[in-house]
Amino acid sequence: MASRGSSRVRSTGKAAGRPSSRRPRAVQGGTLEATLREAGIDASLPDFLVMVRDAVSSVRRVPAPDPVGQLPESEAQTLKRGGFDMGHPREGEATPLSQTVAAYIAMMNDALTVAEAARRLRLDQSRIRQLLSAGSLYGIKLRGEWRLPAFQFTKRGVVPGIQEVLRVVPEDLHPVEVWEWFRNPDPDLEIGEQIVSPLNWLSSGGEPQRASAVARDL
Repeated sequence: MASRGSSRVRSTGKAAGRPSSRRPRAVQGGTLEATLREAGIDASLPDFLVMVRDAVSSVRRVPAPDPVGQLPESEAQTLKRGGFDMGHPREGEATPLSQTVAAYIAMMNDALTVAEAARRLRLDQSRIRQLLSAGSLYGIKLRGEWRLPAFQFTKRGVVPGIQEVLRVVPEDLHPVEVWEWFRNPDPDLEIGEQIVSPLNWLSSGGEPQRASAVARDL
């Protein structure tokens, strides 16, 4: 699990030549940094740009096929009459890529450093790195340093049973897919008659083995 994300996220070195003396471009009366803070993003501008670059580069660039062209005309017309939108995204409409980038930035903005995770769990930083290597904690590298998404933590520790589940999450899943699976309702997990997310399942005392079985099939 420790390698998860590390192949997608590479450290960035300093650009050759003299550093630019230009200040960030003003946006609506403030700097880009101020705009990010107003949006609730605490990352510095360099870290924010790295997040965007890594999010974009980690998404498979597969051209979206024309849905109409993939179906016989009769079936396409039937779907249209049934209310299905068979066209490409409209101008101004969020694309899957932009949605993934936004989710990645939100996830990384709340992620903990190794030092922060160590304080949260009252462990040595070396122990945190051991847990990352064992797959018992989920980490992504940003500019060569580990970041641990906050979904796996409570205020005083880790979500009960989540370390067992993390160890079986497929390593080829995109970080946003992992983040969203844990946070969104899964039809294979129910409490009473209500479908719940893996996080709610675990936090409510659900058996980690059940969530792990679902995670293996992702």
